[in-house]
Amino acid sequence: MKKILGGDLSFKKVADINFVTVPLYDELKPANVIEEMKLKTDKDKEELWKDIKKYCPELEYRSNPKDRSFFFNILNTLDKDCMDKAVYNARLNR
Repeated sequence: MKKILGGDLSFKKVADINFVTVPLYDELKPANVIEEMKLKTDKDKEELWKDIKKYCPELEYRSNPKDRSFFFNILNTLDKDCMDKAVYNARLNR
């Protein structure tokens, strides 16, 4: 709670979350998605990455978030088309 009040962490109301179900494909592992996000130099992606770290601070020192579903729901909330496109592309490649 101290980190939220101090501005180090952020939170969203459950009603504001855009829930998504991500299949358990290798290309959709959180570590792979994170690595791909880090490779992008787009200014919008850099801002998105900063926002994600406000909700998942463990990504500073871990390659995977603690909760896979939470990570993908936050990512889907911050960038509404991101996960839909990723899941669609992964299904096409199978």
